[in-house]
Amino acid sequence: MSRQAKMIIAIVCIGLGLFWNQIPDFINRARDTSNVSVSITEPSSDLQETVKDIPTLVTGDDAAKDKLLISDYFNQLANVVRDDPGLIDTTEKFRRFNSTAGQINFAGQSLKDKYNGLGKAIDALIKNAIGNDNVELNQEKRDQLVHLLKAIAWTLRQ
Repeated sequence: MSRQAKMIIAIVCIGLGLFWNQIPDFINRARDTSNVSVSITEPSSDLQETVKDIPTLVTGDDAAKDKLLISDYFNQLANVVRDDPGLIDTTEKFRRFNSTAGQINFAGQSLKDKYNGLGKAIDALIKNAIGNDNVELNQEKRDQLVHLLKAIAWTLRQ
């Protein structure tokens, strides 16, 4: 074995010896997301009224954790709609993106049909905001959709 390889192994062993007790704490802090703070701007009073019933549909033992997961999803979805108009330029593309991204985001979370009426309530709000027809997602519709998605995210954190 070369002298350089021996030196690298020695340095790694010394490093592990010095920091061995701190490694589990470092791993736990890396996994812990409870200290992550997400700031979502308070929506208009009209939008607050529109989304006020959404949190009442998420109940049970896992409600607090699931509300945060769902809130984070809709906040990120709003950011994608707002920041990448080339990706989502029609209402149909948004619907497909929302469906696919939701399935990927919540894979393994057992949220599908867990909260009776939640999906239908959110879909109805989205349909009311952008309509049922496949049309161009112009700036006005895009802004309306982003504000609604942010309001859903906001209300689940209240």
